[in-house]
Amino acid sequence: MVHLPQPFPAPVETAVVTYDFTDFSDGTGIVEYNGFAYENSGAATVYALSRSTNTEFSTLIEQADLIPATGSFTKLADLDFDAPVFNTPKILKGTSQLNICHVGASGGNDITTFILAKIRKWDGTTETEVVSGQSPDITTSTSTIKKVQTVEMVVPSTHFKKGDTLRLTIEVWAKQVGGAGQLTTIGHDPENRDATRIIPSTDDPRTTTKLLFRAPFDLDV
Repeated sequence: MVHLPQPFPAPVETAVVTYDFTDFSDGTGIVEYNGFAYENSGAATVYALSRSTNTEFSTLIEQADLIPATGSFTKLADLDFDAPVFNTPKILKGTSQLNICHVGASGGNDITTFILAKIRKWDGTTETEVVSGQSPDITTSTSTIKKVQTVEMVVPSTHFKKGDTLRLTIEVWAKQVGGAGQLTTIGHDPENRDATRIIPSTDDPRTTTKLLFRAPFDLDV
């Protein structure tokens, strides 16, 4: 009797997914991203999300914008922070959190500013909005107010296929009545370095130049 070699199936490669912490109450794994900026080969500024906590140096520590004296809300910044492209399918679902330092500075004019955060899916061609959330207003007429704000967004079950990108869009809106030269600022530096207006080493109450985004992923994927 001749014994023929038995074929064995090739081992199946599985992606090892790690989470920074797990919320067992709603079955989600939380991934923490840091927002930062860098220059690409064409010297253009690119905004990105990274899981690294101490190796990414942002080329810009903070984003500051002058508020036009129109008396109505104007979008001053529209920044797309992109995570690395997914190499396996993912489902985003649960409560996300954005922690960001937001500054409103006035030298005598009434100003109001807020942050509008949006979670989006980007496939390289089409941008699809998933959910959005808004920070509390900062309003002042005589001083500089610095606040570390949290924006929570409840993400509906959203499928990301291989090759899709998780995008966090940060819009800064503000208005002022009378005058000019007032400004608003946000921070986005994983190293939490001091900037011109947000100065974590000396600010009291404490501030941060980190932009921290917690994204919830379905553990059943």
